[in-house]
Amino acid sequence: MTMETKSPARIIALVMLLSLFSMASIFAQHNDKKSDMPQYDEMTKKSNDDLLKRYPGAKDRDVTWERGKDKYNTAFYNMDNTDYMTRYDDKGNWVETYSRRDWNEDVPETIRNSYNHNYKDMEVESYWELKDAKNKADRSHVIFYRGDNGMSKSVRIAPDGKVTPTEAYSRPKADY
Repeated sequence: MTMETKSPARIIALVMLLSLFSMASIFAQHNDKKSDMPQYDEMTKKSNDDLLKRYPGAKDRDVTWERGKDKYNTAFYNMDNTDYMTRYDDKGNWVETYSRRDWNEDVPETIRNSYNHNYKDMEVESYWELKDAKNKADRSHVIFYRGDNGMSKSVRIAPDGKVTPTEAYSRPKADY
């Protein structure tokens, strides 16, 4: 019985071919809008289908999907020069939609005061006002801020000023 040895040139050619195939796969996925989704599973498909039905203007827009630590899918997108954040629960059911607003004197005073009291040393990265929610009693606002460890984090603040830190996101810098 003889053992076949592979020449170094054949091994290098095989490695290069596999690398080329991997790169082609990565670039092909990058151009597929579904590739922005954390996992294209049934829950994500249900969320995406609902988003496009609920907000038809999002169909031809870049939609960035993230799955937070809370297992919710969140879509970030822009329509009519306004940034939106739409959240779906862990079963793919719509929960709420927020619109991005400037963090300025137009933010309700109770929201600003509550944030400044609890997070006065934390830089606000983005502020989101509730546009619509399944739970009509929930009128909370979401603020993404730079935590003391440099990570982007989020907090919910109710109209009465009650603060609820969220563990949904914790990443180096929010793009939203």
